[in-house]
Amino acid sequence: MNKALAMMFALAISTLPLASYSASPENPLLERGEEVYGETCANSFCHGVGGIAASAPRLAARDFDALYIASVTANGVPDTPMAGFANALPAADLNAVLTYVARLNGILDPQFSPDNPLAGLGIEVANPRQMPLAGSAQQGRELFFDAYDKGISRCSTCHEIEGRGIPVAAPIITIPASVTALHNIETPAVQRAVLANESMPALLLSRGVAGTIFYDLTSVPPVLRTIQPDQSLAFETNPQWKHNDFLQSYSNAELERVLNFLRAVIE
Repeated sequence: MNKALAMMFALAISTLPLASYSASPENPLLERGEEVYGETCANSFCHGVGGIAASAPRLAARDFDALYIASVTANGVPDTPMAGFANALPAADLNAVLTYVARLNGILDPQFSPDNPLAGLGIEVANPRQMPLAGSAQQGRELFFDAYDKGISRCSTCHEIEGRGIPVAAPIITIPASVTALHNIETPAVQRAVLANESMPALLLSRGVAGTIFYDLTSVPPVLRTIQPDQSLAFETNPQWKHNDFLQSYSNAELERVLNFLRAVIE
């Protein structure tokens, strides 16, 4: 294909409707990839359903090649909420979601390996392998990331550990000494944002001449908001917001296992 034809083809691909790249129910790999994408990538402050734009850029019809898709998915994007998933997803699920995003970009057969999707691509994975755990610590790991029974009320909705989860809160450095201490943990970083007639618990990320960015903690998962400089915005202390309110999906016995997990991988 000559250069002129290649440019015309790229333009045609970029202007096709996003529905052209939806997963086919006759293809189990794409169907699973769409499921993994929906569980992992599509939420209120990341990518949109079907690869459309949300808080993060759109992924569909971007003319990405398979190597770029695999590299960014594996290692994430530094200084952004985009984490690396090379070691956060089982190989089969990583293969499925890579294949799905490739299809969103018109790549019909990216030829990722089902057992090791990154094999042969020359990608050096940055995020470390999970250390092997057993017993209560491993159970705590499973509870921390439990998307099935805990849903969006799981710990990883706001906390990132081992390259998995969403880094809404600052990295966990100090582990509470007990479940009681975890229930009583103080959260001075959570403030009250007052915007016109709105008031909401907020976790401030940045404030400057380009605007203010914070997580609105009113709902779960939190919503990443950007407020323009010309909008009236103030921050106040917020003693009413309690971390304990978001622990209700876990029993005390489960929280003890979560603490054992954190001690194993952080301390």
